[in-house]
Amino acid sequence: MYSRSKYPHCATKPDCGDPKRVCQDMFSDYMAASLLLQQYPGRIIVIRYEELAMEPYEVSTRILKFLGHSAIEPIYEYLNHHTNKTDSLSDTYRVSSEVPFKWKNSMSFEAVHEIQEACKLAMNKWGYKMALNGTHLRSKDFYPLYDYTI
Repeated sequence: MYSRSKYPHCATKPDCGDPKRVCQDMFSDYMAASLLLQQYPGRIIVIRYEELAMEPYEVSTRILKFLGHSAIEPIYEYLNHHTNKTDSLSDTYRVSSEVPFKWKNSMSFEAVHEIQEACKLAMNKWGYKMALNGTHLRSKDFYPLYDYTI
């Protein structure tokens, strides 16, 4: 929700800016993924954004392996070039590991709590931990992901 708050047009569109609606969609996505995984075993892969951002090489390797490919050097060169630095001329350059949890230090606990209340079910299904209070939210020990299964 933090990244969506940067875009003014998002505030006027419930499917973009309303935490309850976004999280209903996330829950629906989880249920659809569950069904697809049952119907098409071995043909569907599910990856959370944060996993890709935090471990782009490992997750890319997993995707390539899933697709039946071995490591492809140009992909790793692209990842190295686009996920380890910032470039003011392009939005595609960023230190990817800094992005997913930037909200922990940018949002108030009150705003986070409001989102958590609207998103309990989706957060539980997708393996997101709840911040307990402002101190917990800002703690370096608070890693908001846990393992989950579909």
